[in-house]
Amino acid sequence: MEDYISADPCTFDHANLFKTLQNLTLEYRLNDPYASLGWFSPGQVFVLDEYCARYGVRGCYRHLCYLSDLLDRAEKHHMIDPTLIHYSFAFCASHVHGNRPDGVGSITQEEKEKFSEIKERLRQLLEFQITNFRYCFPFGRPEGGLKATLSLLERVLMKDIVTPVPPEEVRQMIKKSLETAALVNYTRLSAEAKIEGYKIVTYILCSVKKKEKCFLIKEDLRGEMIVPPPKKLEDLIHLSELCVDLLQQNEEHYGELRKNDKKDKVKTIKEGGDATQDDDRNDAEMTGTNNDLGSTSMDQITTSSKGLLDASGGVGVSNGPPPFRYCMPTHAVYTSPVPTAFAWFSDLLVEHAEIFWSLFAVDMDRVLSEQAPDTWDSFPLFQILNDYLRSDDNLRNGRFHQHLRETFAPLVVRYVDLMESSIAQSIHKGFEKERWESKGINAALNPVALNNAAQALNTAALNPAALLSGKKEQVNFYVPKLPRGTASTAASTSDEMRNGCATSEDLFWKLDALQSFIRDLHWPDAEFRQHLEQRLKMMAVDMIEQCIQRTDSMFQSWLKKNVAFISTDYIIPSEMCAMVNVILDAKNQSFKLTTIDGIDLYKFHAKIDDQIDKANVAMTQGLSGKLMSVLESTLSKLARYDEGSLIGSILSFTNVSSSGKDLGQGYVNFFRNNMDQIRGKIGDDLWTLNFFEQWYAQQINMLSNWLSDRMDHALHYAQITSISHIIKKIYSDFELQGVLEDKLNSKAYQTVAQRMTAEEATCALSMPDVADGDENIDDIHNGDVEDGVGDESGGHASSRSLPKPKIAAAQAAAVTNVVAGRVGNLLGKGIGGLSSKLGSGGWF
Repeated sequence: MEDYISADPCTFDHANLFKTLQNLTLEYRLNDPYASLGWFSPGQVFVLDEYCARYGVRGCYRHLCYLSDLLDRAEKHHMIDPTLIHYSFAFCASHVHGNRPDGVGSITQEEKEKFSEIKERLRQLLEFQITNFRYCFPFGRPEGGLKATLSLLERVLMKDIVTPVPPEEVRQMIKKSLETAALVNYTRLSAEAKIEGYKIVTYILCSVKKKEKCFLIKEDLRGEMIVPPPKKLEDLIHLSELCVDLLQQNEEHYGELRKNDKKDKVKTIKEGGDATQDDDRNDAEMTGTNNDLGSTSMDQITTSSKGLLDASGGVGVSNGPPPFRYCMPTHAVYTSPVPTAFAWFSDLLVEHAEIFWSLFAVDMDRVLSEQAPDTWDSFPLFQILNDYLRSDDNLRNGRFHQHLRETFAPLVVRYVDLMESSIAQSIHKGFEKERWESKGINAALNPVALNNAAQALNTAALNPAALLSGKKEQVNFYVPKLPRGTASTAASTSDEMRNGCATSEDLFWKLDALQSFIRDLHWPDAEFRQHLEQRLKMMAVDMIEQCIQRTDSMFQSWLKKNVAFISTDYIIPSEMCAMVNVILDAKNQSFKLTTIDGIDLYKFHAKIDDQIDKANVAMTQGLSGKLMSVLESTLSKLARYDEGSLIGSILSFTNVSSSGKDLGQGYVNFFRNNMDQIRGKIGDDLWTLNFFEQWYAQQINMLSNWLSDRMDHALHYAQITSISHIIKKIYSDFELQGVLEDKLNSKAYQTVAQRMTAEEATCALSMPDVADGDENIDDIHNGDVEDGVGDESGGHASSRSLPKPKIAAAQAAAVTNVVAGRVGNLLGKGIGGLSSKLGSGGWF
């Protein structure tokens, strides 16, 4: 220590000693637990300033050594603040170009050569950082680092301190870096995705007609393991998701340059020339006002940077956003080039994304070419890419987006063709084997059956190779599972109320699934998208039309099967109810399947809705006509008792029918059973109510007409008992089914009720004179009571009883009835022959 103290300072090379001191100080500073980004602490700056002042270390040499040390650390992937490098480089550049305020700035030949070397190293470092911006500035950190790097790059490319760099040179520099960045990012991403079966060989960048095209040549690994095409497609879809995430991160963390650049442009337009003056004034403030850093401390320079150096801890952190302006001496006259490096980077970042996707396109085309024909599992790849591209204003309808459309357009057309053929075949074969089992209310009560049906639809035709088999075999319907599907899928459909038969349910599910699938693709080309929409809507119209025609023809055939069976034992078959459900379900589904967002753009819905209405009217009329034929048959049987009829006299004489109550009760049971069948088997309550209203009106009108034809004749007690029972029960039962009061109590009903009230009163008065026995008498005055319960709904007939003085006459009539029965037995053969000629055995 004594020797060092007594040594002559003039004999030492203080420049080299300062270089060593500054290097060790920086090494110590970078090992600090706090992120310094290369900035010295205030204490370290004081020591270095004191050393330079005592031993005459030149300021330019000091900053050149500092730049060299910073570049050494940056090349070793230490995080160095580009603003710090910018300050030192601007100071050295002002000395090298001899542009000092006092005009006496000097520089040695060694410093000039070292500056040229550092400038080239700095240019290469900046090019490397821009190329690897995702890894040198991860997640945009440090904040503003990339923008400061671009500003520094523009300064480094300047020939001197005054002359601006040509804009084209900056553009070519950034363009070259971002083109290489696309390859670097895609290569690393492919390695992270661990795509099996590929190996990167080389990268070729060629320019054809001023359009940049990138190709990534890859070689298949034909070793022991051969990757099957489905596995390659699965890996490609996974890689596409990673690519989308990567570019979204670029936009999120590095897209601020584009946003800030737009704000700066707006500010420049508003302020005009004042903005340029403010920039020059701020640049002067950032560089300091001293002549020579050999006699000026680093504190004075860093203090002028508006708080970039934290005085307490020495950490390079600013209170607000750091100033990224050009650090130049006050004497330098500098005009910022327009557009700046920020604008070039913002524009070229879009080109970087296009190049990145062009590399992916090579892999995509190769993998798709290896897939089996008519394989639809590649559609999720299209949806992932298209959803991202169409949401990006810069990449929408770009080169890769156009290539994506051209690649998948033939697949979409082919898929729609095959699915249309599949649906048509399913309709043809389905209705041939259709059992017409209702899938409405009964199916809704059985969730297990619904889940099994939905699972069967989802797992149909999972083997893509079997999708297009021979012409004689059916093309199976298959909907690929998209990663971003809507709610209108088979899973949600299975939870809804199902109507119709198995074939119609399968048809509507397929049409809805196909339209939902094409809609979820969000095809970017408006013209082609409209073509697909129109074709799918037209397909739905054709398929629904075939379904309606087949259902209507089967319904008419079922009506003809039982045309001769008009007994009160007739009940509408459940198969016919299922056919009605098919038509009703078709009407509900047609609006969704033939319109676009509820708008009948192509007038398809009006066409198919008119046809559905015609089929619905035909079915309603056929069904009501079948039911009315039973009432007509019942009334024809009652007509045998007409006054003056020979058959009626014989029937009364032989006491064959006892009373009309049995015939009336039989018809009441008939319409009750059919109402329960309709209510239980047909799922549309509105249609059911309308049908009941029409049926009720038709029955009342037929009864009214039948009574009007007998206005001049008195009704037989059997006719009175039967019709009175029917009219009371039909009112109460249809009221329970929801038919409104104004529909029930119509003028026709009031006419029938008044007529029957008068007929019952007349029958009650004439009963002793015409009665055939006690049994018939009880039938008359008990005709309005069933199962011990009085019927109060009619309200038009009162309870009646036989007068006591006339009981003896009734008993005498009973004796006469016994005698008449014996006479009938003696003449049975003759009467039987007569009755066989006048009517069928059903009368008896």
